[in-house]
Amino acid sequence: MTTAKRAPSFPDVPTVAETVPGYETYTWNALFAPAGTPPDVVAKLNGAANEALKDPAVVARMNDFSATIVGSTPEELGKHVTAELAKWGPVVKDAHIQMD
Repeated sequence: MTTAKRAPSFPDVPTVAETVPGYETYTWNALFAPAGTPPDVVAKLNGAANEALKDPAVVARMNDFSATIVGSTPEELGKHVTAELAKWGPVVKDAHIQMD
């Protein structure tokens, strides 16, 4: 497990962080809209997405994948994206990874 905490679906599988303190990596997903999307449209989409994430069937399905449901605001997502770019940007640069 590369997440900071053990996955509920695999409680006996230790995390890398249990051996290498501070180690954490994970995948995440988000919904994005084109730049310039009207704020009321963004708010409506965000509200609908967060409601869907509360649906018991959605929660159960996400649990099947050991996914952690977050749900947030556009502002919180923006902060998360900024933090991820700051974290992974130097890794990409140091490894000389380029888009073709």
